[in-house]
Amino acid sequence: MEFFVTQTIKRIRGLSSRSHKELRAACDETTKAIEANKGKEGKEDTDADKYFRPFQLACGTSNAKMISAAL
Repeated sequence: MEFFVTQTIKRIRGLSSRSHKELRAACDETTKAIEANKGKEGKEDTDADKYFRPFQLACGTSNAKMISAAL
């Protein structure tokens, strides 16, 4: 699951323009959180709320490709 989330967040970040500073920052934070979580052995992180922000911001843009990727 982490692979698909990471790939989608990277795609959204690539599609975002300079005017979407909050979205780019949210993508960076979420990617770092996922990378930090990969190092932990044992159980998988099931708290999806902390990964939701980039997808929410992407849906709020007027960029159809970005909205499609987020959904």
